[in-house]
Amino acid sequence: MVTYKPDFKKAYMLANEILLKSRIINVFPFSVTKVIKEVSDIQCCSFKRAHLHSVDIEAFGSAAAVLTECIGRLIIFYNQEDMDERIKFSML
Repeated sequence: MVTYKPDFKKAYMLANEILLKSRIINVFPFSVTKVIKEVSDIQCCSFKRAHLHSVDIEAFGSAAAVLTECIGRLIIFYNQEDMDERIKFSML
């Protein structure tokens, strides 16, 4: 199994770049889904909604959130039952 170390310097630089360039982030707290839409083509969908469309949540391997490709689109599925802070952290 291949393991990767997180590149914290790169993450820090990218987070600062998003903060500076974003037209969405002008107050805190900010809308995570709006920022995700502003910087990418990634869709956001709750586990509950995924279940309604017969997506196997247990196959994700995470109880918080997961980024996956579905029908050619990237989607972040998140657990809507977590605390708001946890959801935001997991999605970002």
